Amino acid sequence: MSKFVHIFPLSIYRDSLTLAPDYKQQLIDSILQMEAASQKKSVDRAWLGDTAGHEFLFQREEFQELFRAIAQKIRDYTMALGMNNDLLDFYFQRSWATVTRRGEYARREPPAPAPAQQRRIAPSPAPASSW
Repeated sequence: MSKFVHIFPLSIYRDSLTLAPDYKQQLIDSILQMEAASQKKSVDRAWLGDTAGHEFLFQREEFQELFRAIAQKIRDYTMALGMNNDLLDFYFQRSWATVTRRGEYARREPPAPAPAQQRRIAPSPAPASSW
């Protein structure tokens, strides 16, 4: 069931998709196949579909039902806000999956180690003015 939370000037729309369990499993299997076909990643990193050439899931045939359902929810949301959907165009730009297993992280690069010593160099004091 959809739900609105209004925190002026922000409105949050919460809803869920109803997808058949078999279809969900098909999508999961497809994503895991994409991961398996990608280059080997380091042990502690999550697999990010957008960095492995799979950033346009909405263009793949097996994901069409999912994205039709998402598109309908977007239209429901804008209509509930009182917008005329006939005057709006909606686009999916990018969409990808992420596979993260226990102990993995999804950052693109691990944080750089802090230098052993850091020292702020203070500016030289301003010379005294004499008139």
